[in-house]
Amino acid sequence: METSVTAPDRVSLDLVFDVRPTSAWWKDGRVGSALVEGLADTGLWLNFKFYGRSGGRLTRIQRPEDLETLFRRWKPGGYSLLQDGRDPYGSPALSVNVREGYFDLNLAAAGEELKKRWATLLESFAGFGRRLFGALSGIATCSQGFTTLDEPWPRPRPPRIQTLSFTPGSLLDLFDLDYIRQQGADRQAEAVARAPLPPGATRTQDRRLILIRWARDVADLASLEAARIAQERWLIAEVGLDRDPSYSEEGDLLEDAEGVEEHPLVTFYGPSGQVGYKAVVPPTLDPGQWAEMEGWARNRRLPDGTPLERLCLIVPRRGLALELLPRARRAGIDAVLYTDNQGRWWNPAPPGKWLDQG
Repeated sequence: METSVTAPDRVSLDLVFDVRPTSAWWKDGRVGSALVEGLADTGLWLNFKFYGRSGGRLTRIQRPEDLETLFRRWKPGGYSLLQDGRDPYGSPALSVNVREGYFDLNLAAAGEELKKRWATLLESFAGFGRRLFGALSGIATCSQGFTTLDEPWPRPRPPRIQTLSFTPGSLLDLFDLDYIRQQGADRQAEAVARAPLPPGATRTQDRRLILIRWARDVADLASLEAARIAQERWLIAEVGLDRDPSYSEEGDLLEDAEGVEEHPLVTFYGPSGQVGYKAVVPPTLDPGQWAEMEGWARNRRLPDGTPLERLCLIVPRRGLALELLPRARRAGIDAVLYTDNQGRWWNPAPPGKWLDQG
C-alpha cells in the first residue's frame, strides 16, 4: 500500500545583499540578466505570469526573456513576479527590493510547482544563489542567505534568533566569508568554512561563498525536522546564536502584560487580548474554586459577560507553577505563570514545539 507523504506547503529562499554605495547599480543589466538566466537555467521559472511593482499594476509575461528590459527600468522600491496575481502566498512568487545600497530577494516555491521539485529544489536554490552572488560579488556582500519553511520544528529552550548571517531552521545556508569577517566574527567564519558537520549535511565552497545543505530534498516534513534540529544545534555549538530576549535562560517566556487592569473576578484583565489573570495560593484552592475557574475557561467568558480568550493563573514561585500546571491543564486553564522579584510574569511551559517535550 502506498504511504502518504507529508510535505511542506511552501519553501522559500531569501538572499540579502549590502551594496557598496553605487548609484543605480542595477542599470547596467548584469543583476537582472543573472536573475533571469538563473531562474531559467536552474529550473526555477515557476510558471510565472505576472510582473510589476509590489502593490501596483501587474504586467502579463510569458517567458523569462520578457523581463530583461523590465529589470533595466528598476527604480528604488519593491517588485513582484507571480504565478497567480490574486494569491501570491499559495502559489509561486518572487519578490525583490532594490535600493542604492541594498538588494534583497525572496523566491517561494509552492503548490504544484513545489511538488514537481521536491527532489531538486535545494540544488536549484543553491545554483540560483551562486548565480546571483556572482553577479553582485564585485559590488556587494551577502549578509543573509537561507531557505526556510512555514512549518514549525522542535527547538531547544530558550529559543535562539537570527544572529549575523546565521538563521536557525534553514535547510540551505549561503555564507559570505567576507561579510562575516567584516562583522569582526573571524571565529565564526572559520567555523563556517571548517567545523565538522553533522551526518547528512554537505558543504561546498566557491572562493568566499560557502554553501551548507542540511537536507537531501524537501519531500518529507519528518526528515526536514531532523535536518533543522541538526542545523540549529550546529549553529549553537559552532558559531553561537543570540537568545530570544522574550525568554529567560531557563527557557521561560515573558508574559506580555502591557495594559492590564484590575478586575473584581480575576485579579487582572488584559482587554486587548481578552486575557484573565487570577492570582492564587495553591494550598488554599478548594474544589469549588477549581470548578468555578474551570467553568470560566470552558465558557470563555466571566460571569459578568467579560470575554475570555485566555485564562492564566499567577503563583509566587516557578516550582509552584510547574506543580500546579497538570491540574490547571485538566481544568482547561491556558497557563500557570509565576512572578519574579521585579513583578514580571513568566510562563515556564510556553506554547510551541520544543525538544524537551516528552
